[in-house]
Amino acid sequence: MFRWRKGQVQIGDVYVKRILSMLGEEEFEEELTLGRKLEALGILDEGKLNYTLFLEVLAVAKKDPYAKTLLVRFVAENFREDLRRLLTSELEFVELKWTRDFEEYLRDPPRGKPIRREDTIKYYRSLFKRYLEGRKLTRKLVEEVAEHGNQWLRNVFRHYAWYLYRRGQIEYTTLNWILIRVPGRRVPRGPRNPVVDLEALRRTLEFLRENHGEYYVLYRLMLESGLRFEHALRMLSTYNPRGSGVFNDRVYPRLYCDRARGFCRYLLGLDSGVKRALFAYYSMETGELIREIAPWRVHRRSVERYVGRHGLVWPKVLRKASWQLLLSAGVPREVARFLHSRFGELRVSEEYYEDLVRRADEWYPRYLGYLRQQGLL
Repeated sequence: MFRWRKGQVQIGDVYVKRILSMLGEEEFEEELTLGRKLEALGILDEGKLNYTLFLEVLAVAKKDPYAKTLLVRFVAENFREDLRRLLTSELEFVELKWTRDFEEYLRDPPRGKPIRREDTIKYYRSLFKRYLEGRKLTRKLVEEVAEHGNQWLRNVFRHYAWYLYRRGQIEYTTLNWILIRVPGRRVPRGPRNPVVDLEALRRTLEFLRENHGEYYVLYRLMLESGLRFEHALRMLSTYNPRGSGVFNDRVYPRLYCDRARGFCRYLLGLDSGVKRALFAYYSMETGELIREIAPWRVHRRSVERYVGRHGLVWPKVLRKASWQLLLSAGVPREVARFLHSRFGELRVSEEYYEDLVRRADEWYPRYLGYLRQQGLL
């Protein structure tokens, strides 16, 4: 055994069993070199790698979380430069093009939120055409977009990276690197629903009443109904009080007015997509103003430019103000959610919606009274 360990003699097969019986487990492990272990497993054959067995070992390691972590760490530490070159060569095969298929992907992605507003898609298209169209997906371009000041360009670039991955044009590692390197749009952190400045809201309504009648009607409608900006614009542009509509398998008149309690209920019926709007409640006075101007169309950007030019409260604030004032008026949260068409937060059976219409009719006059008490009507 001494001469065998020193490599001075070769041991015949007849003596192997006797020698192994004399060795402990630790001694046996010490005697076997890494190459001999791999040869015993069949991964090495006379110093040459058995690629079939090697790939099978990697496939098994990929399924084991700990082995996968070790494998990734080993590759990252030992083949960093090779990975960089591989990543660069892969990127250079991809040319960026705005297509109808990508546009449809934005509207209905396999994961994540769809983009519903056409003006957002139009803006994305203009950014893409200006900065990305026809360019190669290189590291230089990724770095350029990552450092760009326009956060919406970074957003559309990240969408396009996901699109390329879904179409099999880049690997997951490449997608991951792009998403880490290119930050998304940063949303300022702060209170989700900060308290609305009622004095600023009063000044805004007074200014619009004296200087712009149509915008005054729009603001009153949003404050009284809690409608989103885009839904209020759509209602005024398509206003039609005649006829009826269906909600929860029941037919309702398009416009119902209760003169005794001083309010109207208009059935919008916008029940598709992420943002819904089924009923709009407003005062009789606002109803008269709507009949004077409707149907009335205006682009949201025109309203926003006018508001910004005169330092008025932004349209999106009206829905937040309406929510806070509803709760301050003592309207139950369940009814307030129904008035705002927040059906995802109601968590009630469909049979209960009919009762919520009745309860909203009962509670809404109290909200109008509170608005008058605050000097907002």
